[in-house]
Amino acid sequence: MNWVKKQKLPATEAIKFNGYPCNELDDLWQTLHHFFNSVQDRLINFQLLDEIPLCQQAEWLLFSKVKFIDAINKYSSLSIPGLDHIFWSHLKELVDDAEYVANIVNIVNSCIDFDYWLSYFKNSMSIIILKPNKPLYDISKIF
Repeated sequence: MNWVKKQKLPATEAIKFNGYPCNELDDLWQTLHHFFNSVQDRLINFQLLDEIPLCQQAEWLLFSKVKFIDAINKYSSLSIPGLDHIFWSHLKELVDDAEYVANIVNIVNSCIDFDYWLSYFKNSMSIIILKPNKPLYDISKIF
């Protein structure tokens, strides 16, 4: 499994302003503030956008009951609950109810049909679980 082996961190370069890197959040804010104010009153040529070729929009395939049931059944019943405090074992019991499955599939397909996604589906939270005997990285220097 390649994802568990030691990985090389990507090369990064700090944003520079007046020849100095913005290593602190306040420096970065001042740089962005400076650039915003320097271009705030400039005219914008919107015709440049006409030169960008339009791409064909991909069609979403509708969700099916079989896909939903397969997705639920592949998870372990012993998993911990998510932010909604629902255990996979609870969802697996609900999958046995045909009306419940039909309602969930209808909600998902309505989101696809109307091209509307609830903010709940757009937000995510990452929980970093440290590996034993691995070095810690100071991510505060990255952000």
